[in-house]
Amino acid sequence: MRFCGNFLFSASLSLLALPAAYAATETVIYGNFEVTYYGTGDKLNSSYYYGYTGAQDWTEEMKSSVERSLNYWSSVITTEATEKVKIALVWEDLGAGTLGGASDVWYFDQSTGITLSGAEATLREYSGKSGQYNLAGGETSALIVLSKNTDFYYGASTTGIQNTQIDFQSVMVHEVGHLMGFNSQSTSSGWNTEVPFGSSVGWTDNFLLVTTYDTLIVTKSDTGEFTEVVTQTNSKVFSGVKVYEENDVYAPGKEYFLKTGEDENGELELSTLKIYNPETYSAGSSVAHVEYADGAGKEEPLMTYALAPGQIRRELNEDELGLMRAMGWTVAIPEPSAFGLLAGTLALGLALSRRSRGKNAGRR
Repeated sequence: MRFCGNFLFSASLSLLALPAAYAATETVIYGNFEVTYYGTGDKLNSSYYYGYTGAQDWTEEMKSSVERSLNYWSSVITTEATEKVKIALVWEDLGAGTLGGASDVWYFDQSTGITLSGAEATLREYSGKSGQYNLAGGETSALIVLSKNTDFYYGASTTGIQNTQIDFQSVMVHEVGHLMGFNSQSTSSGWNTEVPFGSSVGWTDNFLLVTTYDTLIVTKSDTGEFTEVVTQTNSKVFSGVKVYEENDVYAPGKEYFLKTGEDENGELELSTLKIYNPETYSAGSSVAHVEYADGAGKEEPLMTYALAPGQIRRELNEDELGLMRAMGWTVAIPEPSAFGLLAGTLALGLALSRRSRGKNAGRR
């Protein structure tokens, strides 16, 4: 599944601005989210997400599963934000083994040095989103693409799924999880580096693109001690601007962990979750996911890289809720449903294709 990770989008462009020709798409609000359903032939005429055309219509059963997924996330997040996270939902032929993908608008917050997703900035109401890094008109927009060729189970019952079906609700909850912060700006050779803060002012200070999740990644040094992979520093050019630099050289196959904070002595407090980082780098899957639970009978994480047929109602486990808190969210613990405990076999995590998306902040 993937995700929004490797792009910093211009904040000066309006997202998902639909011309009158496409006004027939349906838009519905579920809790903290505003969803637009794109059916057969509906085109996303957007500066960010152009080239997508709906390949299948949405039934009421499908929409009910979307509603349950987003209401679940609304029950997890405690927020006073009134603005909604705007999501476009599209069916496409994603090829064998790929269930879905998610992408969100990002911008650089110079007060924190973090590249924020639109969902984070909206629901956490970041004070640093202003000027050219703000999304036009306060908008935030995300795209979730689902596989039209998958035998999904859309039912509300946790007992009705067949052992050959994929639980659609689990896939939706997972994809929204990427929008909510389980994502990385890493690449096969390290973290993305951007040059200008904004082309309109000609700033030329180099900085790493890192998400809040990226700042929680740690590894072991040669002496066996845990060390942070990226660390914060100040801009060498502009006083007060926070940037990040690599403290450890990234390598596919290397063992990475996630911290949840530091104790009173400055020692790292670690999550039991490890980063999914296979020997062969997989764009949109590597680093942006976690490994399966280490130990029989433990609740499998929602944000693993694969989901088995017949598995039902995967949701955030206790460790993932802890990571949400470490990322700065105020979270509630929703009433549990049936969590899947089987090892996953069907890959979820290929990247959405890079459809002419700009790398530099302030320009395409």
